[in-house]
Amino acid sequence: MTKIYSSLRGNVFYLFFTIFFVTCLSAKNYSIKGVVIDLEGNKIAKTTVLLLGEDGTEVQRTETSKKRLGTGGGKFKFKKVLPGGYSLDVDAGELGKANVPVVVADDDISDIEILLPKAKTKAK
Repeated sequence: MTKIYSSLRGNVFYLFFTIFFVTCLSAKNYSIKGVVIDLEGNKIAKTTVLLLGEDGTEVQRTETSKKRLGTGGGKFKFKKVLPGGYSLDVDAGELGKANVPVVVADDDISDIEILLPKAKTKAK
């Protein structure tokens, strides 16, 4: 009787381990990349971008990149994003706010432009 119970317990353990392992392998992670710009097309550096779940809770946050050697800036990237519906939320102070819905299905998203409602004023 003890031998049967021990054998059954071992089989149940291997069954659960196999299910867990297969589930972990099948959960694909994706990335979301884009840029934050103002009305004049200027890339907005050092601005926080939030990745919010469908219920509005924060999933991840990042900051847009700085300009380096006169190029770039304004870019953001979220890694390890599971499939589902999200929104990207940006609050750039004087330049305004933006909220962009995104759906991650079966591929990375790499071409999002978040347009802020105001233009960046240049210092005189």
